[in-house]
Parts: sequence; structure tokens; C-alpha cells
Amino acid sequence: MKKPRFRFLRSPIFILKKVLIILFLPLYHFIFKVIKSKDRLLLKIAKTIGLIFIVSPLSLILDSIIFVLIFGGFYFLGIAKTPVQIIGYSMTPTLTNGQYLLVHPYNNFMFWHKKIEQGDIITFEDSKTDGKMYVKRVIGLPGETVDIKNGFVYINGKLLDEPYISKYRSTYGGTFLSECQSVKVPSNDVFALGDNRIRSQDSRFIGFIPEKDIINILYFDEQGFLKSRWTKATGNGNLNTPLLNTNDYVAMVNKLRAQNNLKPLTLNPKLSKSAQLRADMMLKFDDLTWTATRSGYPMTKSMEDAGYYNVVYGEDPVLGYYTADDLYNYMTDVNLNKDFLLKKDYQDIGIAAVIGDLNNCPVQLVVQQEAGYVPPNYKASDIESWKTSLAQLQNILPSWENIKNYSQTYNDNKLKADRILEIINLRISRDQQIITTMENNQWLSSEEESWVAQDNALYNEQEGLAKYLNSFIWK
Repeated sequence: MKKPRFRFLRSPIFILKKVLIILFLPLYHFIFKVIKSKDRLLLKIAKTIGLIFIVSPLSLILDSIIFVLIFGGFYFLGIAKTPVQIIGYSMTPTLTNGQYLLVHPYNNFMFWHKKIEQGDIITFEDSKTDGKMYVKRVIGLPGETVDIKNGFVYINGKLLDEPYISKYRSTYGGTFLSECQSVKVPSNDVFALGDNRIRSQDSRFIGFIPEKDIINILYFDEQGFLKSRWTKATGNGNLNTPLLNTNDYVAMVNKLRAQNNLKPLTLNPKLSKSAQLRADMMLKFDDLTWTATRSGYPMTKSMEDAGYYNVVYGEDPVLGYYTADDLYNYMTDVNLNKDFLLKKDYQDIGIAAVIGDLNNCPVQLVVQQEAGYVPPNYKASDIESWKTSLAQLQNILPSWENIKNYSQTYNDNKLKADRILEIINLRISRDQQIITTMENNQWLSSEEESWVAQDNALYNEQEGLAKYLNSFIWK
């Protein structure tokens, strides 16, 4: 990559030299004339003036002030350009991480500056950027309507030609502008996107950019030197085929896991079926939440229907026309998503890329599900607590079974006597199974977990019955 030439230094310094020559031309003329003269008095005066302008600290300060005022004026009025370093990958391929870009300062005092146009590259900073300077491209201008559909941008209902984007059909909605929703750009604002749509935090997420927050600008007609980097991305026109190659993507994920000393994930067909079932329900009910509030079909249900079971699991749904490379870059660029890929407890992965409609809007939904087994490692005190409960129940059972030998008391309180015996036997049976599962360091089944939840209520009922029956003299 060629290093940027700091062309802004040429024009101001060239002009500065000319200004200084004009200002000090009479002095130069005087000094040279005196040097040729034989008049010693004039020669002394010339030397004195020369020393003042050469070595005097006051002269140096004045020269610095003059330079700053002249150069600062050129910069402030937007005549000069200044270098801005690009941080991140949101503007690739046009701009690369670490490079410098020469841009004009943009402010309201530039009364002769050109109006912002579509395609201009701007830098801006406000509260929504967390104090960081963003570099994006202007897409929508005041009064224009912007919407995103099927991976493309539309301005006032017309498909926008974007030769600078990194990948064909790579624009998807965000939290501010979702798929197939339209927004109208207010006056004094712009709508800006990164050229690398997969990895850009831009107006789709943070909203419109006020013109007052724009710091620098590089006009579109000055970007000729960047056009050689543009991909002029095009596609095959088939909008009904998912772009994601799951095998390639899993290979990339496993390479990342190997670099982090983690075991590889296995692409599990049943878990992929579970991801497919979840994706279908997400699109049907417009519900991408983990809790499945609207669809009532969480991951636990999709795994059950797919015939898959495991004890730890999670999923990550994302909208967008991702290829394997794009999805991997997106997942690894966001720490939260990267952590999902690097969980050591996961052994299986299932992926489904589904083309469908969301609110009558064509979209691709990618659902990743991961799952694995981790032993519960119960505390010894927990196991001992269940053993103590079992021993107590086994100890009192014979005495309660003896109530049947007291015919009058038993017949008068048969329902309650039979119920307390039923509870004691039920709790003994359950405790034995729970203890066996825990001692084998296995997870409790959903049925066993329900027993644990019910045990306290059964204990209270048992104690109530015991108190009632013990109030009689058995005979």
C-alpha cells in the first residue's frame, strides 16, 4: 500500500513563502544594497537588523505566530487538508485500518465550501459514538427516504448503485433502521454507512448524523485515487439461495478455537435441524428473542423436536446475507459474539441459513446453536442432605405402617393415614433416584428436577398429617 502524500503541505507553505518574500523584500533589498555600499554606518545598521531577525527570540516568536496564523487560517477556512488516521475495518476496501486519509476540515465558517453530496466521506463525533471519531460515507441527504431491503440500499425507492461496498448484497438492517423500514432524513442531518456493511456501526444503528457534528470531509469528486480499491461488487442475481457455506464457516470457527487451545466443534445434523426449526418460527412470529415471548417456541423445544439433548446450550440469530467469511468476521469482531464461539463447554454446533420474509420483507436469517455436556459436580453436602432425608423417611415408615394394626383409629382416619403412607413411600422412592443420579455425577432430568421442587411441599403436607394423626390415642 502506498503511503499517502501530504499534499496539504505544498500549497500553504508555497503561499507562505511568497507572502514572506513580499513582506521582507524591501528589507532584503536594503541589506543587499548596503553590502555593496562602502558606507560603514549603513553596513552596521544592516548587520544589526539582520541579527534581530535571525537570532532574536522575539523575532522567532513573531515568525511562529505569523506561520500559525497563516497556516491556521488556511486550515480553518478549509483550504488546506489534514491527515486523519483510519481505525478499524468499517470502510474497507476503500480505506484500510491504520492508513491516513487527507480530508478537508468541515465547519460553518467555510462559507464557500461545497454542499455535502451522496458518496462524500465524512468524519464525525458525538455522544452516540462514545467519544470516538467515526469515518463513514454519506448515503442519504436531507429530505431523502432511505430503506434497506433484500441486502440492498434504496434511496427514494430506487436501488442505489454502490461500487465502493466490500461485498455484493451485504447491507442489512439495524436497531435504528430495520429491514424494509423507511426513514426520511431530516434537514441538517445525513444518513451515513460504512463501505464494509458487515462490520460497520453506522446510521443503521446510531441514527442520523447532524451536520454540526461533522468534523472533516472528502468530497466524492476528489476520491479518484481510491477507486482502484473498489470491488464494484456484483452478484449472480439469485435472491432465493442462502449465501452461507456452513462447512467453511465451521472450519474457520474451529481454527479460532484451536488458536485458543479449545477442542473443535462438531457440526451436528440434529442440532442444525433444531436451528432450522427455530429460524422458521422466528421468521413466522418476528421473534428473535431467546425467551421466544411471541412464538412460544424456545431452543429447548426445537432441540426436543429435533431429537437432540444436551445440558448446556445457547444460540445466536442474526439477520443478513452473510457468506462464511462475512459471518466469521462479524462474529469475531464483536466480543460478545466471539465469546459465544469460544465457550469451552460446547462440543456441538448447528447452523441454519434460511431465506424468508419478515414483515413481508425478504431476509436471510442465520441461526447458530451450540451445545455441550458439563458434569454437574454436586457438592458433597448436597448429596449428604438427601441421604439424611432418605434415612429419616426409612426410619419412620415402619411406625406409620403400624397404624393399620389399630383398626379403630385407622378406619376413622383412613384417608389421612393412607395419604401419609403414600407421601413417605413416594419421597423414599424419589430420594433414592435423586441420590443415585447425583452420586453418578449426572444432571437431574427434568422429571427429577420437578421432584426436587415438589419435595418441600410434600414434607409440609406430611408434617401436617403426622401432627393430626398423633393427636389421637391409637386403638
